[in-house]
Amino acid sequence: MRFQGIFKYAPPGSPIELTGGVERDALIFRVTDHGNGIPASERDRVFTPFYRSPKASGQQSSGLGLSIARRLAEAQAADDLLGAVVQQMSGRPDHERLKVSLEDPAALSFGRFDFVHSLRILGNLVDNAFKYAPPGSPIELTGGVERDALIFRVTDHGNGIPASERDRVFTPFYRSPKASGQQSSGLGLSIARRLAEAQGRSPGWSAYV
Repeated sequence: MRFQGIFKYAPPGSPIELTGGVERDALIFRVTDHGNGIPASERDRVFTPFYRSPKASGQQSSGLGLSIARRLAEAQAADDLLGAVVQQMSGRPDHERLKVSLEDPAALSFGRFDFVHSLRILGNLVDNAFKYAPPGSPIELTGGVERDALIFRVTDHGNGIPASERDRVFTPFYRSPKASGQQSSGLGLSIARRLAEAQGRSPGWSAYV
């Protein structure tokens, strides 16, 4: 957990309380110690990177713990979303075709997004790849930060989208002629687009050779 600062600065041996519950339709967590509190002069500064309180003398601290905690509280983790997609696909007999990774495992890959809607977006895109990629071929799902944006990619090894269909595949009820023999409502990609646009983003495609 990222509340190590509580152990550092509370009186030795004193209790540290961690509680959680719902208040006004929000899930609230509190960490409470029995120390002297944060001086008023420092309350706007303790969450800034590299700030170390004068009380920290003698304590080993990078000054990053609380600033990282704030960033994590304000954002969602890419790997949590990727893991949820894996769980969603785990019931498929061919689920091992799905290969999931972070573009840079050493980086903090966080962003602001609606978790439930984003899970449905990626679930629809991955499901589409399972339907139309060659049987047994790998399907790759990756996530990472690019130019201050969190980007997710679903990559398969199929024949791609014909040029004549590229403007149509995200429209409701459109089914490609390639979909013959596949059970499809024609709504999966259009729903993915609408949910992405509701978050100020949009899905797109790229061809890789």
